[in-house]
Amino acid sequence: VKPDEINENGKGWPDFMRRDHILDPSRNYLVDGTLTIEVDIQIFRDEITWSPENTVCKDMLKMLETAQDTNADVIFHIQSETTLHAHLNIIKLRAPALAAIAENYDKLTPIPI
Repeated sequence: VKPDEINENGKGWPDFMRRDHILDPSRNYLVDGTLTIEVDIQIFRDEITWSPENTVCKDMLKMLETAQDTNADVIFHIQSETTLHAHLNIIKLRAPALAAIAENYDKLTPIPI
């Protein structure tokens, strides 16, 4: 909708397309029973929109770094030399095979790997 085409309530066209036109096979709007609609959206604003910083990566790193002191729910013993405290949900997302091993152990039971 171009600015000069917006109706009185500011929401574009009140009627887009008649249903019987969409369902009419001679018009070829439906392909295998599916109607595809392409939408282009333009926002006309003078103000700058603020968007928050994405801190997911920083937050996940912090969670890994503090796992030993806080709410870690899985412990891995690596070659009997290193202990790694972790969060099982993150392990499930990033290392499913390792998570499958951890699923066979009780919470906070050291897992040898």
